[in-house]
Amino acid sequence: MFLDSFLDGKCLFRYFGSRRLNAKTDFSDIDILCILSNKYYNRTNIYELFHIYLRDIIHATNIVIIPSSFVPVVKFDYQGDSYDVIFSFIQLDIIPHINDANAYGVYQELLFYSCSEEDTRSLCGAMVSEYISKVCSGFIDVYSHFLIQIKKWVYRRGLYSNILGYFNGVSLAVLVAHYFLYTKKMSTPNFHEFIRIYLQWNEPITLIPTSPYTSSYTPGFLQIFTPTNPPINTMYNTSYYQLQTIQKEFRKTLEGGFIGDIYPYWFRSKKSVYTLIQVISFTKELHQKNRLYIESKLKHIPRMFQQTDLEFDFCTHCYTLEHQRTFFIIRTNRLIDIHPFFIKLQNNLLHEAVINIDHVQSEKLPSFLFI
Repeated sequence: MFLDSFLDGKCLFRYFGSRRLNAKTDFSDIDILCILSNKYYNRTNIYELFHIYLRDIIHATNIVIIPSSFVPVVKFDYQGDSYDVIFSFIQLDIIPHINDANAYGVYQELLFYSCSEEDTRSLCGAMVSEYISKVCSGFIDVYSHFLIQIKKWVYRRGLYSNILGYFNGVSLAVLVAHYFLYTKKMSTPNFHEFIRIYLQWNEPITLIPTSPYTSSYTPGFLQIFTPTNPPINTMYNTSYYQLQTIQKEFRKTLEGGFIGDIYPYWFRSKKSVYTLIQVISFTKELHQKNRLYIESKLKHIPRMFQQTDLEFDFCTHCYTLEHQRTFFIIRTNRLIDIHPFFIKLQNNLLHEAVINIDHVQSEKLPSFLFI
């Protein structure tokens, strides 16, 4: 791997996620796990060392370090691809050898030597790919192809954003694997059957039937658990509003009878008011930081109106090919004034940006925002 020279080989890098499952899409990042011994390094100094390495040795661009996220991550671009690197520190002097055959078992053992909750989450994220590769080994090509289809459908409907309480790569990987194991259709997956099953599903979703569920499980809410011990709810950020939007998209897709339409169902609603938010950053690096910050705040908008009869949906991850522009689309059933919210948001931005807000008709929303 191109990162193997970091720290003179005193750490171990392993692909996981879409790269490991051969399910990469145009909007997927390449996920990498880095395992280190806590004898020499910790989270305080590793980010600075890794940033210098990325910038000066391999000449990566758009380097963004997010140490306070649910799973701390370093994001960067290299040779046309976007990468997410997560770190897991273990209380061992020597890092064990890991290959595709033994990865899941070794990760499971390393959980006992992890130094913190963040380290455990990092290992659990990588374990998902290894477990799925094992249980779906007999039909992995069919699984990967179907996972790509589901990811593209979810993305085109604005439901691909873990920050906003929707799906992410891990939750979809588990969900698709669960579909194959539940239906036993290892060679003939059916998209509409998939939608129909999980529209009505009201139990925790896990690949390990005997796995204990976390005490945070709330009946009626979509919760997808990792096949790890302890299990982690990949939909931990999902609220009532996100669940409603997911259910509406599932239901409308069944009613429509096809998956070719690129628009979310609420885009076609005639009794709607659309607000188009355009965020313009001054550099590509600031664009990445501002996008992540604004996405984390958008979920607070429904709470401002949850005591009214206001209908509220939003489409996320709508980006142009211009790296410094980000678009968000909000739909309501009547005109609301969200300018104060975004004025306050802009004032609190740590990185300079311009936020433009326009109320537009559906026909004036460019279709490329949904592709």
